Amino acid sequence: MRRERLGYLAFPDHTPMGFLLEVNADGHVFGAPRDACFKSGAGGSDIYVVRSLDLAMYKMAAIDAQSDPQLTGLPLGYEPDPSRDDWKPLPHDQFHDGPVGGDDGVRRLLEMVVAAVVQ
Repeated sequence: MRRERLGYLAFPDHTPMGFLLEVNADGHVFGAPRDACFKSGAGGSDIYVVRSLDLAMYKMAAIDAQSDPQLTGLPLGYEPDPSRDDWKPLPHDQFHDGPVGGDDGVRRLLEMVVAAVVQ
């Protein structure tokens, strides 16, 4: 198996993965440097590292049930706003990007943060 070397990460040439992180060495995340690596986690949490920008970022997220005081044993400290509970994103078509969730959301957030840091 041929191994490519990208700064500090080595990964197989048949997959953009290294150390269970997705590595952008092939440039598949267009707006991010090729040394960017990232991983999505449970409940929408993500971790990002872009060595060339001296950037390490953790996006903390959770579904509502994860912060339920009955489960955590901690008081909530605020009154939840249910006004957007029934909100639905526009469907994906040629005019709309559609819901940016899952892998698309992880990559899009990386592109937006890099754009903000570089400018």
